[in-house]
Order: sequence, then C-alpha cells, then structure tokens
Amino acid sequence: MAERRGSSPRSRRAASPNALFRLRFFGNLNLGYALCGPMPLFYFNVRGDGFEQPDLTGRECPDSAAARAEAERLAAELVETALVAGEIPSDAVVEVDDEEMRPLLALPLQVRES
Repeated sequence: MAERRGSSPRSRRAASPNALFRLRFFGNLNLGYALCGPMPLFYFNVRGDGFEQPDLTGRECPDSAAARAEAERLAAELVETALVAGEIPSDAVVEVDDEEMRPLLALPLQVRES
C-alpha cells in the first residue's frame, strides 16, 4: 500500500507548545522593518520648572508620527500619575528629540476638561 504524501506520523501530531509560541510570536512581527534595518531612536525628555528627566536610552519608533503617538501616550500616563499625586506642574512638557538630538516637538502636560 502506497503511503500518501503528508500522512506520516509526524505530520499527524499536534503542534508542540513551542511551535505554537514561535508561530504566534513571529507571525505578529512586521518583518518589513527588520529588512530595512533598525528603526530610528527617539528621546522622550520630561522638563518643567525646577526639574528635568532626560531620556538616556531612547525608544525605537518607525517614524516621527509614531514618536508623537508615543509622546501623547507618555503625557497621558504622566498626567494620570500627577493627578493621583496631587497636581501637575503648570509648565511640564514632554520633548521629543530625534537620533541626532534635534527637537521634533514639545507636548505640554495638560488635564483635559470633560
């Protein structure tokens, strides 16, 4: 009796948990960025009257629009934390710099009235 292609005992086994993990992990990666080289670094510095928190490591973002979205997320998180702690400094900003430390934008920390 001829064995059909793909019917070996190995092909009939359920996928191992490690194989499923690899499939899910690598399936969610956008390999286009990997083929184009590393993503650019952006630095998210927080400054205000009497304080400065520089970002020494930076974060990879695909482009300046993604860096702005990350700055908005960071600003919202900082505002939420500051509200729990008491108050937001009136002049606090998130400043975004590119890889060459050129300023791209300054996003003030503000509470939105609802």
